[in-house]
Amino acid sequence: MKAAHILLTIALAVLASGALSEEIPPTAPPAPLNIPAQYTSHFFFAPSVRYTFGETEYVMDIRQIDGELGVLKLKSQLEFPLDGVLAGGTVGLHIARNNRPLWRFELGLWTNANNPGGTMYDHDWANFYTGTYEKFSYTESDVEMNSLLIDLRGAYAIHSRPTWDLSLTGGYRYQHIYQDVIGFAGWQLDPETFERNYFDFENLLGITYEINYHLPNVGLMLNADLGQRATLAVHGAGALAIASDEDDHVLRKKISTADMTGWGLLSGASLDYAPGGSAAPGFFISLSGGLDYFSASGDQTQYWYEDETIDVYNPETEQWEEEVVVEAGTRLTGIPHDITSLQFHTGLKVGFRF
Repeated sequence: MKAAHILLTIALAVLASGALSEEIPPTAPPAPLNIPAQYTSHFFFAPSVRYTFGETEYVMDIRQIDGELGVLKLKSQLEFPLDGVLAGGTVGLHIARNNRPLWRFELGLWTNANNPGGTMYDHDWANFYTGTYEKFSYTESDVEMNSLLIDLRGAYAIHSRPTWDLSLTGGYRYQHIYQDVIGFAGWQLDPETFERNYFDFENLLGITYEINYHLPNVGLMLNADLGQRATLAVHGAGALAIASDEDDHVLRKKISTADMTGWGLLSGASLDYAPGGSAAPGFFISLSGGLDYFSASGDQTQYWYEDETIDVYNPETEQWEEEVVVEAGTRLTGIPHDITSLQFHTGLKVGFRF
């Protein structure tokens, strides 16, 4: 009887546990949280100054076959200085996702605040005088300059981590440079004696030179946090270089124009510091530096808008007389023309993000 009572108790316990297992299902694991991305945006405005140094070099190289004289060679190389201070500013919009930059849109504009501090060098080679290809002229001149630089750039983060991101960039840069070349100091080879005749003409406008660059570009930018208040950005981009220039040799009454195409490289780095945090509204300061290089080639056209003359001594009259060497209206086309420009810059930007 006692054994039967024990068996009945065990059976009831089993049935009760089965009933409980049917009424209370096991606890399921919690579903993952689907937190939506948080987007924020900041406008900013930052006045800035840039110090630029470098040069634009233009080369005209003529090789012409003459039936009697053979190959005639003439090469001219002009080096225009670009040293100077630019003043302007940048406006932009940055859109962040979860406190990491996603989109960047920036527009910068600068113009020169002073005249360049360099010298224009003019070299000329030919085989007209001695039959050998040698330099027959060299001059140095002062330069006064006006310029305009416009830089439009956008960036999209293609790879992002909590403290850094890699962005694809695209943009357009326009650069306009106008220069007056004043004074000439140097020498020219005397075609009679093949000796150098030295001269120094001050305050004399000899050349005006104007060049325009159009530079659509695409590249990459790496942006990294250096703590909570500082960020470092490094960028590089390849560019299509579309250039046009006009060289007015005032003393020779001749205008030379050319349209050119080529390539360019835009590169730089910037270090930003924001006391209130790199992602927060407020004051920030930025130091930057960079290197830009452009190379383009095309054909030049030269046109004489007045007679080009020289003074020639007439032994019969014992006087100096004006002789026309190129008549007004003369036009030369298809002259090989190359441009290269190497520009370095450093900058200081102080702005406000809101």
